[in-house]
Amino acid sequence: MNNTMEDTQPPTKINSSVKKIPVEIWTEIFCIYCAQDADSSINPVFSVQLTARGLFTQLQTITRTCGTWRRLVFSNPIFWSSFFVILDHLSEVEQSKYLLEALSRSGTTPLRLDIVYDRKNPDFNPTTLDTARFAVVASMLEQANRWKDLRFDLSPRVFARIVEQLSLNDRPLDGYFPNLERLDCLDQVELLATMANSELGDRSLYGVFDPCPALRHLCVFDIWKESPFDYSHLTSLKLVRFEASSLSTLLSLCPRLQSLSLAKCYQLLPGEPGYEDPSPWSRSNPFHHQSITSLSLPNYSPKYFEGLMWADVRFPNLDTLSLGGDKNVKADGIQALLNMLLGSGCTLKTLVIEKMSSKVFRRFLSVAPSLKSLTLGFYYLHRGMYLNHMDHFLAPLYGTDPSRLLVPVLSCLTIKILPEGVTLDREEEVQSGSIPPYNYYPPSLEEADRATIAYNMADPSDSDSGSSSHSSFDSEAESDDDENDNIGAESGGNVDEADPGAASASDMENTARKRRQEAFANEFDPNAAYFLVDRLRLMILSRQKGPPSVRIKVNPFISKPMPSSTNPDEVLTHLPEYLLAAVNELSTSSTEESLVTLQLYWE
Repeated sequence: MNNTMEDTQPPTKINSSVKKIPVEIWTEIFCIYCAQDADSSINPVFSVQLTARGLFTQLQTITRTCGTWRRLVFSNPIFWSSFFVILDHLSEVEQSKYLLEALSRSGTTPLRLDIVYDRKNPDFNPTTLDTARFAVVASMLEQANRWKDLRFDLSPRVFARIVEQLSLNDRPLDGYFPNLERLDCLDQVELLATMANSELGDRSLYGVFDPCPALRHLCVFDIWKESPFDYSHLTSLKLVRFEASSLSTLLSLCPRLQSLSLAKCYQLLPGEPGYEDPSPWSRSNPFHHQSITSLSLPNYSPKYFEGLMWADVRFPNLDTLSLGGDKNVKADGIQALLNMLLGSGCTLKTLVIEKMSSKVFRRFLSVAPSLKSLTLGFYYLHRGMYLNHMDHFLAPLYGTDPSRLLVPVLSCLTIKILPEGVTLDREEEVQSGSIPPYNYYPPSLEEADRATIAYNMADPSDSDSGSSSHSSFDSEAESDDDENDNIGAESGGNVDEADPGAASASDMENTARKRRQEAFANEFDPNAAYFLVDRLRLMILSRQKGPPSVRIKVNPFISKPMPSSTNPDEVLTHLPEYLLAAVNELSTSSTEESLVTLQLYWE
């Protein structure tokens, strides 16, 4: 029997063709609807979210459109399998009940969780909100064997209670989290600092996750030496702080590692606390890591990375390098890193440069003749771009003699225009789903929002059977009847028109949009668009590859490809207006992170 909408719901007077679409296709459509498009890859946002703006579901619009769609969403666990909850914002016990109801709808589907609960002195007496908050955590812990992706930010007292809760049961042979593939505890600096306290005793942060046989992606602040993790299965590792005599000791424990990110490295010298005996590798006999293909150094500085840190490691298969840091770093401040790259004999194909001087940029281009993809981050501040900075960066990409170009096979140039203070690293993490897009949340409306959440959490069968279990919250329960199952009917199907808080929400969003637009207009100088295009014209004409395809992307990740043309002048003539239109769209969008991405690529 075909599993289609037609099987579960008879056709209505206007929707018989719509109802013939298979459920699987609707599911894919809804998944895409609730996702962000990041460079053609689908990265789902969190299904259920509790923030300072309230509790809501990402599928709120869909569940309120018609009964058929609502039943489809409620019957599919995948739409209830990811949670971003800031439990400090849980303001009433009823919200905890809705969260538990949503968790129950996830069935046996693997869970993706982002849990924030950093109250310093929670009160776990039975009548307090902290008890209701921890009840949500406890229910999630009962499903620990389903956790697949976890990020958490917990206060030491909350973490100690979690450890206590887990300790009520014997630790399984494969650990408490046998299916956990990704762990992010970058924000646990305070917790790490208090691990030696008597309150935690020997129940350390890493001890809870021992063993973790499925773990592949690890993001931690530091103290890798004290962790009982089996690093041999990791494919990606992100460390904020690393202290050791060299990198070789750590990397030798991670034979399958493909992606490495280091924010700050401190090389320990003999006699310093934590110093270990020299590793078996040296400058003359370096450790060759064959699996690492991507290296990210978002805060590069000679203070953290020079010296002998790179002397005894080589990455022969490295093809992607991401570098950010201080514009004041001198060219000779990266010599040790350049020597490592040259000694590795690697072929860099992708390079990301942010907040570095143009001289440093040129040095990296000189060791990457096979570069195919280049991403540059430019910043604007106080009514204008750093135009000279932009000019110095783009100059190496063009010239009168194509045979002398530094990167002759470049096929993709990406330019990201950001306000001072926003980093490419942060923006990439949002798109990858490893951190929540805090700016992406729609406004909630307190009382009106509670009614909406109650409606969305209620079982769709309740309204069909005439149940009034949620009638006090749900003024639109009758819209779930089959007769009203007309998507896009003459009435418009706009359930929100009946929402008592809709006008207020619109006013709030319009006010916020106006403020963003005014702020952005004061910061972004339109002349920067023409200046940028003028430099790109020189680059395109000197490459003799014909006109590139152009795509402009704006948060929240809306892609605007330009019409294709075989005439370079035509492409460049219209590029400023497309770029300025993108900036204008950004200033009127729902995002608060001002980012415009301009991408040129040659087939």
